[in-house]
Amino acid sequence: MAKDELKNFLKERWVKACLIVNIILLLTSLIIIFVNIKALPQRSYILYYTSLEGIKMTGYFWNFYLFWFIGFFFSVLHLLLAFVFWYRIKKLSQFILSSNILLNIFLLLAIAAIVAVNL
Repeated sequence: MAKDELKNFLKERWVKACLIVNIILLLTSLIIIFVNIKALPQRSYILYYTSLEGIKMTGYFWNFYLFWFIGFFFSVLHLLLAFVFWYRIKKLSQFILSSNILLNIFLLLAIAAIVAVNL
């Protein structure tokens, strides 16, 4: 029964649209990282910068992939929560999926800003 529910959940138009947008956002942020951040263990990258205080936190190249992995983890978590609530509270499930899009947009903007500081 769970397989049938999962198939029906993934066939919904709203779910498909949210998944496609989330995949595009995650792939875009991953491509930005791949293209601009080189895997040099001896180089330290700026991770947190303010205009008043300057550089506050530095780290290595794998920290960018950690940011991306956090976004991926929350996308999977939101998808599972949306699946759990889909047949009980459909509006809550739709809210969870749309908030995931918003989260990935902010993640993409943050990754782009951090990469731009390091160029």
